[in-house]
Amino acid sequence: SSEEFNYSTALRQTSTGFLTNWFFYWPLALIGIPPSVFIVAGAVILGYQFWIHTRHIGSLGWFDQCFASPSNHRVHHGQNAYCVDKNYGGVLMLWDHLFGTFAKERPASEEPIIYGIHGQLKTFDPLKANFHKYRDLLADARLADSWGDRIRVWFARPGWRPAAAERLDPKPPHDITAFRIYRPRISAATAFYCLLQMLLLMVLGMGFLAFAYQLPLAWKVVGALWIIASLWVLGRSLEGAPGNGRWQLLWLCSLAIPAAIGHLQWGLPVAWAVALFFAATLTLFGMLLRSLRQPQSLEV
Repeated sequence: SSEEFNYSTALRQTSTGFLTNWFFYWPLALIGIPPSVFIVAGAVILGYQFWIHTRHIGSLGWFDQCFASPSNHRVHHGQNAYCVDKNYGGVLMLWDHLFGTFAKERPASEEPIIYGIHGQLKTFDPLKANFHKYRDLLADARLADSWGDRIRVWFARPGWRPAAAERLDPKPPHDITAFRIYRPRISAATAFYCLLQMLLLMVLGMGFLAFAYQLPLAWKVVGALWIIASLWVLGRSLEGAPGNGRWQLLWLCSLAIPAAIGHLQWGLPVAWAVALFFAATLTLFGMLLRSLRQPQSLEV
């Protein structure tokens, strides 16, 4: 769903892949692939896919025909008609050639690639970004007039809709010429505040992932929900949503949660936990007041 194409795009990972990926992976266990081989191969593939998310590397000739490359992957991320459902390969383009899903990038002078998806999100809400497609499929399933279509909607090709859904809730044809990148106007102070907030969330989030195995289930659930809620509040700030100041103040108070986990689970001294809590809270509170006083004028 990213409307940009750079290395930050490569870091966007779905949190719902586990719902379906297992179906394709379990045969590997049956034929005796060791877990270590599976994990290393997965890491290599994921790492390889990072460097191809760039617009600064052009065509690589024969390499583009055999391997996933920046040119090939730009097509994969495009919403142009010739880009949709193309170039799925993460390392090799073999399967795309075999199944007819390979498409060569066209010159920018002829047809520049417009990145993103059909049905623009127009939000930085991480919950909507992860679940909007499931919401759409559920809506189509409810509109279907037969059980066959209600089941098929979950397994059919991308874009397929039941006839009843097409009739009762028709979607306008995609007009790529009307596309505009979603760039809410926020102040420079708000942008800087969001940067500080994101840096803090990165530190706390990485720490949570690194030591979650030591936590009881209850703390794992609390920590995960706190991170999700924090990213939701951050998204509202980036959108300049009205009334978001109240949510930010509530979030600043919620910083007591990671401080409490650090104290109760790992014995972080109370004085240190309180000091870290107040240092982070007061620093961000000062920036929050500054951002709320400035007009929403900077386009980012």
